[in-house]
Amino acid sequence: MSSILLPKSVCEILDAKRRAFLWTGEDACSGANCLIAWDRVCRARECGGLGIKSLANMNHCMLMKFVHKLHVPDELPWKSWFLSHAGPCLTGTPGSYLCSIVKEELPRYRGLTSVLLGDGARTSFWFDNWILNSPLSETFPILFSHCIQKDVAVRTVMTSGLRSSLHPPLTRAAEDEFLILSDCLAQITLQDKPDVRTLMTLNRSPFTTGEAYSVLQGPTIPADVS
Repeated sequence: MSSILLPKSVCEILDAKRRAFLWTGEDACSGANCLIAWDRVCRARECGGLGIKSLANMNHCMLMKFVHKLHVPDELPWKSWFLSHAGPCLTGTPGSYLCSIVKEELPRYRGLTSVLLGDGARTSFWFDNWILNSPLSETFPILFSHCIQKDVAVRTVMTSGLRSSLHPPLTRAAEDEFLILSDCLAQITLQDKPDVRTLMTLNRSPFTTGEAYSVLQGPTIPADVS
């Protein structure tokens, strides 16, 4: 699970075995034997579940470790090779198995993490959560439709200028978004240090498989115990 994306059919077979063991202690069981739905079984206990791990979500979080390592400053041989082909925003297509994992998990990873901006070299301008608490592609969708290169790093845009990264001419609505975003970017100063990634939690937890699972599995509504 830390190196292979399990097919949905494999997860379903394994979950069938787990349900049978939980409810009957046998190799198989029918729906009539299951006291509560499996998605509720996989909720945390404080939220009315049994705290059993979702195989699919756990698999995703373990694979996201690869993606996370591509965003931290550690020098690793496999990482240097991958970045030399894929580029800082991981947009290349080396055709490797690792590339297929990154392509699958990168959007999920971006949705779970936020960036404390440093030099902006490893942060996607449009898709990462680095300003305004949401991806700029969602906050400024009309302006995003004018961008020349979607997977561009923050440092590239901040260095060359926002307007140079957009297809002219801008529509009136796009120009309005441009002015708002330009005002926001004017408050940003790049620093001579790597970007820092944290999970989108209240205390900005460092990325770990366990913490990522908690974020991906939730939020859930605590059980009503009244």
